[in-house]
This record gives sequence, structure tokens and C-alpha cells, in this order.
Amino acid sequence: MRTVLLSLSLLLTTSSTAQVFSTKVDVNVKAMPVYQLLDSLQTTHRLHFSYGFDNNSGNALITLQAKDITFYHLIVEISKQAHLTFTIIGTVVVFKGKKTPLQNITPALPSISSPADSNFLIPVPIDSISKTADEVIMKIIPIVRKDSTPKVYYPTQLTTSKRWHPPRAQKKSYSRMRIGIGTLVEKPHYQFNDGSFPFQYYRYNASGGLSVILSYRLFPKLCVSAAVTTASRDFTFHHNFKVIDPNDPFPIPSATKVNQHYLEIPLLITAELFHVNNLYIQANAGFYLSQLTSKQETTSYLNKEDVSTSLYINNTRQRINAVGLGIAANYKLSDTFTLFLSPSVVFYHSSINATAMKTAAESFRLTAGIQYTFLKHIKPSAP
Repeated sequence: MRTVLLSLSLLLTTSSTAQVFSTKVDVNVKAMPVYQLLDSLQTTHRLHFSYGFDNNSGNALITLQAKDITFYHLIVEISKQAHLTFTIIGTVVVFKGKKTPLQNITPALPSISSPADSNFLIPVPIDSISKTADEVIMKIIPIVRKDSTPKVYYPTQLTTSKRWHPPRAQKKSYSRMRIGIGTLVEKPHYQFNDGSFPFQYYRYNASGGLSVILSYRLFPKLCVSAAVTTASRDFTFHHNFKVIDPNDPFPIPSATKVNQHYLEIPLLITAELFHVNNLYIQANAGFYLSQLTSKQETTSYLNKEDVSTSLYINNTRQRINAVGLGIAANYKLSDTFTLFLSPSVVFYHSSINATAMKTAAESFRLTAGIQYTFLKHIKPSAP
């Protein structure tokens, strides 16, 4: 394996080399990738590192807590935890992925009295190669004598290669499932019947509810979803009678309030239109199935207490079907959490209350909430 030298600082003297590697530092790291640790040491100290891992050693996690540890022993500890071998050239430390166990070989600092020592060969410049420094690599063959203090010999063979690139970032794999929770407000548009008198009229009440959404991604830009939503379909009939005689025993109604609560299940298909950075714009359409869960009617009187009545609730529809169209804006907060805002229009196939309404209704609703995307696992991307 050929190793790319990121910096060629080989003309330092031996005394300067020994001083650098004998410097003591404090280290306290936990689960830090080895290439991040080497980059940190390279920017804060007079060390230069060269690495071109051919396996997953570059992503190995280093955990080390030590005080007054020399640079040399720190490099030895990093090599052990990341399963690497290393070679020292001046103030340059060259790391390689460990392929086969090396027996009786211990990398050590060169113990040389002067640069003229015949056992320490400094690579000479090659003027014939017009390449940038990061395109030049050196083939290094460590040779250690077993009978004395280890010394390292370096041939002066240089060659050229393509530019080296660091390991790519890890790729996250996501589940196709997403769950969300939201709240909705709705403004209905009902076609009410006329009152018995011109001064009588109907008014719809403000309505809202909660929604739990479960979606499944069929394709990268297409998904289906189902939700369970609570919704209210309330209205009030204003009688608008006036009291002429407070002692009149005949009860004079003031207003009749009708509360109708439904459990709604929207079944939607959603397609992504476009996205800008973390903002995704989608369109959705589908069916809305509603089932009546509770109903209540109360009439207030001008000259007596409120009582429960049944002028309208007996004609409230138990089931309502509808179709809807809408758009959605999703803003990605992180890998798993997304905020969404979705305005839509819902068209009902029939009137909700046959006594009070004469035609089918439609409504405008606005749903907002947050969604969570399940993260399956993390795997490194292909080089």
C-alpha cells in the first residue's frame, strides 16, 4: 500500500526530533476518531502526520486519559487502539493499516548522533518531478535490528500518485416509517337552511383537534400516510326572541348549541414537489373517513334555565366521507426530527346535519406539528 505524505519536513536535525517526541502533554479524549485526533495534534504541536488507511482504521475510536505522556508513547498508544503500524521520519509520523502481525519489531525513535549517520538516510529532492508536495509519496520499508536499539532505514525511492482523499463521511440509513403528532384548526363553510323568521340565523363554531400521523415512504419522493384525528363539527342557532313580559310563563329560547364530535381517519398520498436546503414542499391528496363519537344539544332560554334538547342532534349523520387536497411545508431540524405545516381544503360528500344544513359542506383546515423519522443503522459509505 502506498502512503501519501501530507507534509515533508525531513530536514530537521536529530536533536530537534528527539526533543519534539520527548515533549510531555496531557491527553483526555473519549471515543474520538483517530484521524480527528491526529489532525488536532498536528495543528497544535510541531508534529506532522501522514496516513492513507486501506481499511477502517481511520474511523477507529480512541479513548485515552493520561497526564505527562510523551508524544512517542502517545503515538504508540494510538497505534495499539487503531491497529496501525507507524514509522518516524524526522518530525513526520507515517501511519499504515496493520495487515499482518510483525514479530519482534518495535518502532522507535532514531538514535543517531548526527545526520551523517550511515544508518539514517534522508530522502533527497527529485527535481525532475514537477508535482505538488501532496502528490508525492514515499515507499517506506522499516527494518529493525533485533540485536541492539532499533534503528529505521529509509530508501530514497519516490514516485507519484493521484491526490489522496480522506475517508468519506459516514452514511446514515433511515427507516421508511415516520410518526408525527400535530394540532389542527378548521374553518368550515356550511350552507345552512333559513330560520323560521328573518331575524333567526345559524353560525358555525370554531373547531379544532389533535392528530397522530403514521407515514410510509414508498419511493424517495412519494409516501402514503394514515392519521387518527379528533374533530368537532359544532354550530349554533340564534332564535333572537325578545322578552316583552318577564312574567310570561311560556319559555322563550335564546340560542341552541349543537356539539358534534367525530373521529376522523385521513388516508393521504404525498409527493415532494421541490426542496431548498432543509425546507421541503409537498402536495397531498386523499380520502377522509369520519365516525360520530359524541353529540350534545343545549338550548338556552331568556326566562328559564338551560336545558338539553333534541331539535337537531337526531339528524346528525353518523358517518361522513370526504376528499381533500393540500400542500405541506416540512423543515428538517435534524436527521430524525421535522417540523411540518399543512394547509388543506376538505370537501364533504353530504351535509353534516340534515335539519340545519341544506347542501354538502367544505372546510379549510391548518395542521401543524412535528414528525420523527426512525433511524435504522449507520454504515460507512463506499470510497
